[in-house]
Amino acid sequence: MINLEIIPFIDTINSCEIEKLKKMITELLNYVYIPSSVLYIYIVNSHDNTRNTLGIEKLLNFEEKEVKLFIEKETENPVLSIKKSLLQNLDKYRIEILKELITYEVITLPDYVSIWSIPDYLISNKYAKFLSVAIMYRLIDKLLIERGFENYLRNEFENKNTQLIKEVLKNRINNEKLLAIQLLTYDTPFSFELCGYSTIGKELYLNYIVKELLHFELSNFKDKYDDFRDFLRNNFN
Repeated sequence: MINLEIIPFIDTINSCEIEKLKKMITELLNYVYIPSSVLYIYIVNSHDNTRNTLGIEKLLNFEEKEVKLFIEKETENPVLSIKKSLLQNLDKYRIEILKELITYEVITLPDYVSIWSIPDYLISNKYAKFLSVAIMYRLIDKLLIERGFENYLRNEFENKNTQLIKEVLKNRINNEKLLAIQLLTYDTPFSFELCGYSTIGKELYLNYIVKELLHFELSNFKDKYDDFRDFLRNNFN
């Protein structure tokens, strides 16, 4: 059984909030395999608190989500960094927390690593790293669907990812390969299809992604993206 170590980096936090968080994470761990004896949970004002503690440098300067997975360098133990603001509306972030826990599973278990990792002969390919991350996102969603969270993912896709897809297409780059990888990052319907939910997957794909591609007059690119999805679907193992 994995031990939970909750470490507040702030003073103004009450025990009820901590107990509620502990109860939720304990319940979520029933859906995840964490190959570690301990899960650290840092409650912080900023993820920079966690980076400073772990000696990790911030690579990009952008707005960060409320919960973020880190890994200790020496022990490789998982660390969930949770912003204090999340505690005010904990249920809203239930799936976000679960996604981060499954991310640790995906980046540590060899069977999953083999799906998204970059083969040696493609290390120098300039698209490989971007595609690797996109495939990891599709794998994480696939696991969530297989574990009974398909309704949450559908809602997330319809209310959040579709807006991100619109932004990607509205501000699209003049590089079809990178554009396809960007779309794949948010292509939750693809994960539904991988799980055998073909009807739901195709419905979401047609009603949202294809609809937007046609709206932006990208019918030729749409055909190429279809081929890209078919290739990945046939080789997703």
